[in-house]
Amino acid sequence: MLKILVTYAVQGEFVEIKWPDVEPYYIRTGIGKVKSAFHLAEAIRQVQPDLVLNLGSAGTVNHQVGDIFVCRKFIDRDMQKLAGLGLECEIDSSALLETKGFCKHWTEEGICNTGDGFLTELTHVSGDVVDMEAYAQAFVCRSKEIPFISVKYVTDIIGQNSVKHAIEHRSPHQHKGDNLGAERYCLVFPEIADVWTEVPVIQQPVI
Repeated sequence: MLKILVTYAVQGEFVEIKWPDVEPYYIRTGIGKVKSAFHLAEAIRQVQPDLVLNLGSAGTVNHQVGDIFVCRKFIDRDMQKLAGLGLECEIDSSALLETKGFCKHWTEEGICNTGDGFLTELTHVSGDVVDMEAYAQAFVCRSKEIPFISVKYVTDIIGQNSVKHAIEHRSPHQHKGDNLGAERYCLVFPEIADVWTEVPVIQQPVI
């Protein structure tokens, strides 16, 4: 049985997985790189998963609300400012995924740019989408030699609706029935449309 650890930052990003021959586990990491890395590391210690799958919302500069990106490349925009000092700021998780044969048919390739802080004004941003957790999770998984992939759905355009959506989509008071990505996931991955299901009320297993 394949163990998949599904990570998400806030309740509104939760999507239940129902794959055959898969034992899913779920961990709500909280917002930001430090919380995300800590809770993921603890979950990995308990579960020992074969794959970590991050699901969540993201902002963008160059794309549209509703777009989906499968990310295997990650940038730390905070450390990127110090790249001239020789500090690492990019991670590519493709090689380990390919070695294990995971997610080969998942297209919609994108680069995720991670940093501590909401981007609310137009600025130069490397990558396709921005979030606050994925790079940290990719770092933890690489250190533990566990394949990692992130699927992001665009909910806001930086400089347009980013403040409003940051508050609404990541508020702890968000409605339990809200599910931002399930329908869009099904459109992008029609071959697994019966896998992504909305779970508005149930008490899902959270490590």
